[in-house]
Parts: sequence; structure tokens; C-alpha cells
Amino acid sequence: MAKKTIPKNLINSKEFRFVIVGGVNTVIDFAFYNFLSKIFSLALPVANMISSFIAMLFSFFMNKKWTFRSSGKNYLREIVLFFIFTIISIWVIQSGLIWLVENTFSTIDWQNFWTKNLLKIAASIPSLIWNYVTYNRFVFKDK
Repeated sequence: MAKKTIPKNLINSKEFRFVIVGGVNTVIDFAFYNFLSKIFSLALPVANMISSFIAMLFSFFMNKKWTFRSSGKNYLREIVLFFIFTIISIWVIQSGLIWLVENTFSTIDWQNFWTKNLLKIAASIPSLIWNYVTYNRFVFKDK
């Protein structure tokens, strides 16, 4: 039986690197999200905003240097665009969806570990798509 390997062109693709950075970023985000909501009893949208900000810092540097391999020298432009697009993604799209679902289905125990995290995963999908498109087209586009 032939051993299956991941093709080199896939490993070297920015899409693959984006998924890897996103996976690590997600672990950072979820760890802080759960910690803040459980230990400090923060409301889920507030815990999400804080945890996502911490993850954003990691994400900027990894996406610039490794995912998109940007050699752009205008760091201020990249940082401003990155934070604008990421804040829209996480604090508007993701937190908005969390708030909407949490308030629409108010009979569900949203502090339960599984429901709280399934809600965040579901709300993450539209924001991940937004992030990849905006980072690729606007943020880390070398001139």
C-alpha cells in the first residue's frame, strides 16, 4: 500500500499556512475565552473580545512573516489595516453572532463548556473567511 503524503505545493501554499496559524491562534483564543468566562465570570461577548485581542497580536506577526511572507516595509499601514479588518471580523461579526444566538436562544445554558464553545466555533466560521480574504487582498499585499 502506498504511503500518502501531503503534496509540497500544498504545504508551501499560503492557504495551508493560514490554516496552521489559525489553528494555533484558535487554541490561544479559546484558552483565554474559557479562562476569562469561567474564572472571572465575564459575559461571553466581553470574554470573546479580550481573548480575541490577545490572539490578534499573535496572528498579526505570524501572518505577516510566515503565512503571507510579506516583505512590505510599511508596518503602520499593515498594522492599521490588519486591526481594522480583524476587529470587524471578531468584535463585530463573531461577537455579534454570539450575542444574537445567545439572546435568541436564551433558554440554553450558554455557560456550559460545550455549548459555549460550539457557539464560538460556529461564530468563527464567517470571521475566518472574512480574515483570509481581507488579509490576502488588502493587508499583506506587497506593492
